[in-house]
Order: sequence, then C-alpha cells, then structure tokens
Amino acid sequence: MVSITTPNGMHRPMAQAALRAGKHVWLEKPMALTLADAQSMADVAAAHPAQVTMLGYNYLRSPAFQAARALVTRGEIGDLLAFRGVYDEDYCADPDLAWSWRATLAQGGLGALGDLGCHLVSQMIALMGPVAEVTAQTQIAVPMRPSPEGPKAVENEDSAMALLRFASGAQGSFATSRVARGRKCRLQWEVHGSLGTICFDQENMNELWVHRANEAGFTRHLTGPEQPDFAAFCPAAGHNFGFNEQKVVEARDLVAAIHGGAHKGPDFATGLEIETIIHAMARSNGAAIRL
Repeated sequence: MVSITTPNGMHRPMAQAALRAGKHVWLEKPMALTLADAQSMADVAAAHPAQVTMLGYNYLRSPAFQAARALVTRGEIGDLLAFRGVYDEDYCADPDLAWSWRATLAQGGLGALGDLGCHLVSQMIALMGPVAEVTAQTQIAVPMRPSPEGPKAVENEDSAMALLRFASGAQGSFATSRVARGRKCRLQWEVHGSLGTICFDQENMNELWVHRANEAGFTRHLTGPEQPDFAAFCPAAGHNFGFNEQKVVEARDLVAAIHGGAHKGPDFATGLEIETIIHAMARSNGAAIRL
C-alpha cells in the first residue's frame, strides 16, 4: 500500500503510478488539482479493481458522526428537509502570513474549498445523499502575500458560500473559510428532518445534540463505548475521542478492505463526486449549476 500525503499537485501522477504498479492507495484530500485530474484518477482506479483506494476524510470516522449517520439511516428524524454546514479555520487570517504553493492553482488547486470544504462535503453527502444543484460565490480576502521575492498573488479562494438542492429535494447551505479569525476547526453542521434535528461541531467532537418531535429542546449525547469504535480506545464514556484516533480507525478500515472486508470508503469514485461538487462551487460565480 502506498500512502500519499504530498502537496496536491503530486496526487494524480503518484496515485496513478501506484495503481498501475499493483499497489493499494491511501490518498490525502483533496483528491486532485482539477476535476479532469480527479476523473482520470477515478478511471484508472476503475481499471484496477483489485486495488483498494481510500481518501483521507478522517472526520467520517468519529463516533459522534457515525452515530448521527445511523440515526438518519434508521429514519429517527424522519424525512430529511435541510442541511446547514460550515467549516471555518483561521490559519490564513493573518495578511502577513507568507505566500506558499497552497496559494497557487498550479500546485494548490482550490483554496478553502479544497482544503476544508471538501471535508464538509464528505459528511454532507454521507448524511443527505447526492447533490443535484449548487449556486455559489467565492472570495479572495487577502489578494497578495509576502515572499522573499516580494508580494505574490493569491490565486485561489479564501472563502466560499453556496446554496444547494439535493437529489432528494431537500435544500442546503454551505460555507467555508480559511480566514475566519478565532475558528480552529469549526466543522459544524445540522440536519433538519420532519421528526427531529441533529447538530454537531468538530470543536466539540465528543458531543451530539439531538432534538425529537414533541421534546422541549435538545438532548446532549456524549460519546462512549456504546458508540461505533469508541470502546477500542477507552472503556469509559465521556473520556473523549480525538483527531488521531479518527486516523487509526481510517487505517483499520483500509486494512479491512484490503483483506476483503467491506469497503467503507470514500474510494476514488466517491472522491470524484466530492470533487465535482467543490469544483462546481468554484466556477458557479452566482449561477446555478446542475450536477
């Protein structure tokens, strides 16, 4: 198995070379620089079905998210009506932060959408199903950044916002920013259903808030050994699961798939779906795009 955690511009040639050499591929997100690259990678993966591909969408592995997805799948909040999601961080909020390859289309590809927004999309489609239409706007908040050679242009978006329509008919809103001061890992979303609502925030990743019809408000659920995969790390509820544990579960799922078990993904086919959505947001410029 080849694990690829290089800058984004190297993902396509490395992943395709590994697949053609008969290796399984564990690739960090985003999948590729461009949608054409992602399509080419998915095509090569489809031509090598004996090789397992997995993308590093580790937030799908948290016990709280797995519990939320199970609630949705069992129909406990009824028919899905709407999704509201935000993923904000502030690692580019300082205008004096040095220019780097991440600010370029040739090496970084998309900006906040490729670095952060794709994570939110991975959770969104896992909960809500396919996206049918997006209408989005992007913004470059800091157009120039310092470098030893003088100021250099930022070529990709610092933030993006979108309205969505899912194939089910449900509606959604989406926002992501790498310049949201004070936010560290605000991967936050809520799902509205006809019988209830589920809320989650990665900055409080061991809590899931659930409202059911006829209840006065929300119930706070703490992760514990009754949640998926929590017990492998700690037998006591409320003792908290972490970012690194998510990656361990991801690695476990990859090894299980290589040994013939269920492939929990996301594989390159699902990765292409995610890339299709974020690249549609990037080119929308306020116009509705059907997927």
